[in-house]
Amino acid sequence: MEGCAPPVGSYDPKELAAVPAVGFDKSSRFKTSKENLPGLGSLTADTTLSCSQPSLNQTPLKMQKPSKSSSQTGAVETKIKELEKEVKRLLKEKIQVEKSFHLKEEDMKKLEGRFHNAQTDRCALQARLAALDKELKEAQKSNDVLKSK
Repeated sequence: MEGCAPPVGSYDPKELAAVPAVGFDKSSRFKTSKENLPGLGSLTADTTLSCSQPSLNQTPLKMQKPSKSSSQTGAVETKIKELEKEVKRLLKEKIQVEKSFHLKEEDMKKLEGRFHNAQTDRCALQARLAALDKELKEAQKSNDVLKSK
């Protein structure tokens, strides 16, 4: 945390309290000097018109672009058009890929549901098979007991 506070002993706050604050004289800031003002006879209709309004006959200057040869600008424009076409094609392809992705996701969810149902059916069938095996063994034992009598 260096630089947060001055080192100990580098200043005395009692001395700083005795120093008056810096003041600014704002009273003369907004006054216009009389020397800079034009005299009564110096203003004419021509000078006020030229300062306040642009002439009607003059057109504003246009920003001039650096001139390039027509072959360079034509090549650049064709390159831009080709790139715009490529971007449009890629956007369409992206939309198609996203649609197919969403369709495949939906299919996967359906298959997962079917798989889950098949697993629960399999577990139920295994339990039923175990119960039937147990019942078969009991029936065979009782059959053997009856044959032995």
